Amino acid sequence: MDKNNLIENLRAMAEKGMITREEILAVFEPGIPGEPVASRRFFKLNIPVILSYIGGVIIFLGITFLIRQNWITLNSAAKILASLGSGIAFYIAGIMLEKETCFRITGHVFFLVSALLLPLGISVVFLVAGLGGEKYIGRVIMPGILLVTYLLSYRVLRNMLFMIFSICFGTWLFFGIIASLNPGRILHDWGLYALLVAGLSHTFLGYSFSRDGRNILGNFLYGCGICEFLGGALALGGYFPRHYSGFWELVFPFLVFGVIFASVRLKNLVFLSFGFIFLVIYILKIGFEYFSYGGMDLPIFLVTFGAAMILLGTMFHRLKRQYF
Repeated sequence: MDKNNLIENLRAMAEKGMITREEILAVFEPGIPGEPVASRRFFKLNIPVILSYIGGVIIFLGITFLIRQNWITLNSAAKILASLGSGIAFYIAGIMLEKETCFRITGHVFFLVSALLLPLGISVVFLVAGLGGEKYIGRVIMPGILLVTYLLSYRVLRNMLFMIFSICFGTWLFFGIIASLNPGRILHDWGLYALLVAGLSHTFLGYSFSRDGRNILGNFLYGCGICEFLGGALALGGYFPRHYSGFWELVFPFLVFGVIFASVRLKNLVFLSFGFIFLVIYILKIGFEYFSYGGMDLPIFLVTFGAAMILLGTMFHRLKRQYF
């Protein structure tokens, strides 16, 4: 069929209401079958949308300060109603508003407010019940409840905001379990290895979303995952001579070059950018270690680091032009 004839036929069908804009856009935007196109496009932000989300965060802060200032005077029912009740109310209002095209963004903002209020509400419920001192409440039970809630919400409503909240609460649950199993050392040993696992998980999730056409969410998860993975690996190397690990010190540059190689394979600038950023950080770290303990003169270090920066900048520019 000729392209011009196809366009005329589509225009005629649109005028008669036989085809919608969402159905046409669905051809160009792959995603999960049955998921609304608008749900896959809400990441395209602009100033009014950003202001709306900021307004939602301010509402959350206002409710939080209100509860805190009147905590002594409020009875148990009022505390629960103001926190958990408000979160549920915003959640229901978000569902109702999202169905209307002109109020869809407002519905998304209400979902954000509910996601911020529900943890507060659940913690208030446990405080009122006298269980606020239990460490497993905030580390395991609360994120577990919220993870199940938003996974089911995504399953039913197919809104990507619920998937984002699920990833956040799932990460919270993962680190909460690690903290419960290894109390007092979450910033060392187990916690750093857990950070490596979380980084790999977020990176693979980003790859999955990128393949489904959700590039903004995919790139965001790529950035988080790479920072977590390389940051954890860099921290495991320690700082000479305290908590020093020669193994991770030697392995780290190979990990960085692996990320840069992945950027070429995936044609993704997020990998390339963060790979070079962590390579610069690594060079600085090694330089200061030897400058402090190896007797290296400051001028020699500065000249060497400057030359390395010029070389890295040239490499970055060349890779970007050749592969991107």
